[in-house]
Amino acid sequence: MLLSKLFVRFYKSFNYDYLKKSTVDQSQAQEWEWVDNDKTLWFPYVEIPIDGKITTVVGANESGKSHLLSAIEKGITGQGIEREDFCRYSQFFTVTKDKSMFPNFGFEWKNLTENEQSKLREFINIPKTVKCSEFLMFRTNQDVTIYLKDEKTDEYKEYPINDFSFSNFLPSILPINSKIALPDSVSIQKIINKSNASKDSQSSNTSTLLLNLEKWKQVNDLLNDISKKAPIPCDSEHTNGGYWHDDEGRHRRAEDLERQYLDITTSHRNSIKKYNELQEILKSATKYENDFDEVELAYKLICNVAEIDVDFLAEIIKNSFNAKKQGYVAAIIDKINKSLSERLNFPSWWVQDKEFKLVVSLSNYHLKFAIKDKTGSTYSFSERSQGLKYFLSYYIQYKAHNPIPNKSEILLMDEPDAFLSSQAQQDLMKIFKAFADGKDKREPVQVIFVTHSPFLIDKNNPKRLRVLEKGAEEEGTRVVNDIGRNHYEPLRTSVGSLVGETAFMGNCNLIVSRLSDQILIAGLTTYFNELNEGKNNISAPEKIDLLDLNHITIIPAGDVTQIPYMIKLLRQDTEKPAIITVLNADKISQEVYSKFDDDKSDKFVDAFVILIKSIEKFNAQDKSTSFKVTELEDLIPLSIAVKALLKYAHLFTEDKDVLDKITVEKIKSTFNDQETSFINLQKYMEKYEICLDRFGFVKSVLEVIKNEDMLSEELDILKDNFKLLFEQINDKKRKAELEFSKEKIATKVSRFIKTFEMDYPKNAKKVDAEELFNKIENILDNSKESNEIIKTINEIRKEYQLQENPLEEIKEFQKFIKDLSNIKYSPVLSTQEKEKERLSSYVPNKDTKTTSKRPPKGFQNKN
Repeated sequence: MLLSKLFVRFYKSFNYDYLKKSTVDQSQAQEWEWVDNDKTLWFPYVEIPIDGKITTVVGANESGKSHLLSAIEKGITGQGIEREDFCRYSQFFTVTKDKSMFPNFGFEWKNLTENEQSKLREFINIPKTVKCSEFLMFRTNQDVTIYLKDEKTDEYKEYPINDFSFSNFLPSILPINSKIALPDSVSIQKIINKSNASKDSQSSNTSTLLLNLEKWKQVNDLLNDISKKAPIPCDSEHTNGGYWHDDEGRHRRAEDLERQYLDITTSHRNSIKKYNELQEILKSATKYENDFDEVELAYKLICNVAEIDVDFLAEIIKNSFNAKKQGYVAAIIDKINKSLSERLNFPSWWVQDKEFKLVVSLSNYHLKFAIKDKTGSTYSFSERSQGLKYFLSYYIQYKAHNPIPNKSEILLMDEPDAFLSSQAQQDLMKIFKAFADGKDKREPVQVIFVTHSPFLIDKNNPKRLRVLEKGAEEEGTRVVNDIGRNHYEPLRTSVGSLVGETAFMGNCNLIVSRLSDQILIAGLTTYFNELNEGKNNISAPEKIDLLDLNHITIIPAGDVTQIPYMIKLLRQDTEKPAIITVLNADKISQEVYSKFDDDKSDKFVDAFVILIKSIEKFNAQDKSTSFKVTELEDLIPLSIAVKALLKYAHLFTEDKDVLDKITVEKIKSTFNDQETSFINLQKYMEKYEICLDRFGFVKSVLEVIKNEDMLSEELDILKDNFKLLFEQINDKKRKAELEFSKEKIATKVSRFIKTFEMDYPKNAKKVDAEELFNKIENILDNSKESNEIIKTINEIRKEYQLQENPLEEIKEFQKFIKDLSNIKYSPVLSTQEKEKERLSSYVPNKDTKTTSKRPPKGFQNKN
């Protein structure tokens, strides 16, 4: 069972659909949209479509994003619906007797299994012959009503539900707590209690166990101090009503607490101070609820994810302070860490550190969590960023999730980006995708989350976005439709980001000439992605290597002549991002291309330029065209281009004579082979006084292929044409990112070596050189270039015997400094050596004086 649409009315910021009420005739009202039985008050629900996998909800502050999540939970479970939830600016908000109302919720459910359909028939008492693979459900004033569509009349029939167990039939809500992080440490006893008992039994004996390790140390010190002090006189001989006796037996009157306190002897005063401090610490140990969530998270990690038997945790407590059993306890801790590493598999999800490890250690009956990173260093949680702690929390909750058999689930999450960096948010998207795709042999879970961050927006699937906007006065929250069609506006406003502020955020940037190029590439990527997933009612073509719009930023330069400036702008910083660009094959573009060769000041590798040339393969496939492929629009089959042209023309004219002349045959007969496809179409439309705009034409193309029936032959041509382009872009992207990675490593290696030379101008000890090499090795990855650097370092180690007598000074130090430069250049030198070996091993044909190079597959970069 999948949730496909949410209906909400009179709930907090959601009032009603004021746009529908003002634009749609009341005669078209649905049965559930009436407020009264007499059908005089029509107030349509606000309808929010829900994606079958992942739905991303964005909007400005106070736009109702969090209200949407709570509406889903309350509407499904029927719990927590209060009068205070009713929309305050609704005309129905009243305190008059017998006229108060509750908020209204509705849901559209689809894809019911046979088992779910059978259960639904039992609730509404209908025969087996009636199909009910989808239904509508409304909770109005806490009454539940089902609506089924009659296949013959296409009208909905109403079925009231009186069984309170119906909510259990609906999907379960799976909340991931975005406000709780893994604690620095956790009491072992509390984990055991969590495993063996309920929350109540756990809280009955945990006032001291809730203290963290630092507080435990303070308690221990205070108890030691108090035990050494003299007892405070407080028996009947010393106290009598408003009077008291001091240590010398003098009768004193307690006029006020301050006077009484000052008259106490110094030894007693110190004891009272210690006692008060101890009391304050013990008071701080009563936060049962807050700590319960953290303990539960730690329990899930240790017992559910790592699958540790609690009996061995009890063994740790039993033997922690037994000197003879320390080896046994250490062995248990080692096994826990090994199990955590194997079952958590965290590095595959946290790309910022592939060597990341979560480890535990024992301290005063507590398991203390720590992190070991790629440097080999160990850090406590308090020393690491909040983002890592919270991402780890989300990941643990994902790994520990135990699905209910034969039961659908919906995951709700409110602003998970609050503590995460942009890269961590991309990693979080992988967790959402794992839930939605049903990884690890689990049932798929629908994911609905709220965010303010542009980094949690899946650019590959703009249809999954829901933008909320709050109207003025009584209008309330509404859903902005088609946000992906208008270049993600008002999405940018909703997340508070402008184009100029976000355009240069990508680690890999694809620069194109025009805005229309950006829209075409992004739009086709989304369309082919939907075909690959089989979302459209079209037989999906062969899956192709698509672009990942979440990891590549498409930047329109505005004009091809601005591309060199754009590249310089992006590469002016110390760390230069990966850049690729698509150039056309016209004269101006080729002049721009030649500048990359002429400009020696900036090392822009020409392999990262994809120059569209005249490619015979395209012309052979698209037999309807005879012109050369010069720009992106030329890759669009003429039959699709003409359909888009007709759609575009409808915006400017309804003249049937003009529209009838927009056909493939008529347009093809006027084509000039020396012009591009778009220029030919543009000139053809000028005859009818219609100005064809590139941006409008590209948008029409995307709308045509998405909304109109396409012949498989047309789609095959379109797919094959852009398949080569996408393959080339991905190939160049990988090379550019590799170069970017090499530059980053080379820059850091150079900085380390330069610092070493400055610190040790005349001589250094072997241990100093080892420290330098350890720093360099810690920043390396698993690439071939890094392996070459490690190889060079090991050669230097061996030559200068650095691991023998570490406190000894390095012999031939100046030669050693010179050899350090080989570390920086080892990847380049290795590549050159391999190229020399390849050329020396090549034996040319005796009959030919020169060898010919085989042209590369796909596009070529020659002029």
